[in-house]
Amino acid sequence: MKKTNPLRIYEIENYANNLRRELGINPNSPFPILEVIEKFHNDGLLTIQYLEDEHPIFEENTPAKYNPIENYIYVKESVLEELENKEYRSNFTLAHELFHYFQCQVLEFDFDEGLKIVQHTVILSGKQMSLQVNY
Repeated sequence: MKKTNPLRIYEIENYANNLRRELGINPNSPFPILEVIEKFHNDGLLTIQYLEDEHPIFEENTPAKYNPIENYIYVKESVLEELENKEYRSNFTLAHELFHYFQCQVLEFDFDEGLKIVQHTVILSGKQMSLQVNY
């Protein structure tokens, strides 16, 4: 697995706040992660696929994974069941996979030199949004 330089906490917070603002999500409300991923799916920005927990695409103890080549997020059905049962670890799982999407589709990585931030504009539901990390 290739590793990159991690983002700093304030960079992640800026990125998340920018995404909330661009999507019109109240900063004081819980982040509707499943709704956001499904919106990105419906808008053609990525594909999400729900699979049986035993599907061979998942390594042991892997509840979900992002495939950057196919631009797919694969999610075990049990993650959806956890969401329905208000087990909020599944929120973290989905947010984690969504960030992999942003790493690959929005931020440019140089795996030898670390992370390089760039401005990228995405059209979401006919609305242009900038997804740049602000330093």
